[in-house]
Amino acid sequence: MGVYVKTEKISIFERLLEWFLFRFRWIFVIPLILPASLAYDSYNFVRNWFIYKLQSAPKAHDRKVAKIQKTVKQWSSGDRTKKMCTARPGWLTMSFRFPKYKKDMVQIKTNDLIDILEVSALLCLRLNKSIM
Repeated sequence: MGVYVKTEKISIFERLLEWFLFRFRWIFVIPLILPASLAYDSYNFVRNWFIYKLQSAPKAHDRKVAKIQKTVKQWSSGDRTKKMCTARPGWLTMSFRFPKYKKDMVQIKTNDLIDILEVSALLCLRLNKSIM
């Protein structure tokens, strides 16, 4: 007993395009993706340096947490028919999977919690949630 699965025919153009993009992906990676990655890393380095020098992360932490708490309290006092999840986008995770389940939920923005708050003399770290 075989299972018959009806598959859609793929055009020759789509097959050639897939072959080209797979075989010659370096054409897109080297001139586009690598410079974009370098720019993003440079931006984050400069941002983190300023935050470290100004020591603004611990001062802003309470404000960021209060903002998240306010959002959760609004959800809690509402009808609560939808479940709650984080609003972290798929590109920030280590997974290639697009989280489709999130579109039907109340999304709580926790993306602002990305800083190291404190390093003690004993080298103990106090971190925000997204650092780990």
